[in-house]
Amino acid sequence: MRAVETWPEYVRRVSKALKQEQIAERTGISQATISAWFRGAPAAPKAETVIAFAKSFGHSPVKALIVAGYLDDADAATMKRTPIGEYSTEELFAELRNRTQQ
Repeated sequence: MRAVETWPEYVRRVSKALKQEQIAERTGISQATISAWFRGAPAAPKAETVIAFAKSFGHSPVKALIVAGYLDDADAATMKRTPIGEYSTEELFAELRNRTQQ
């Protein structure tokens, strides 16, 4: 059993039952590009297009970049942000000071 989702599988899953025309309209990505994705075209999608697609459906661009082959799980792990609630008051004030002095 294969655990990794392919780009065409991801596109189908995320866009659910939308037709290619509807996906193109929603994302601003050409219908020809969407059609190529559905056919499993061997060329990798452009990173910018991957990000735009994911965002237009409210999905994580990082996950989409992993599926498209631009990142791996190790890359994604280094990109995780610490939730703001986990910072101390002192750390928050220090960050505000740094940003206002720039």
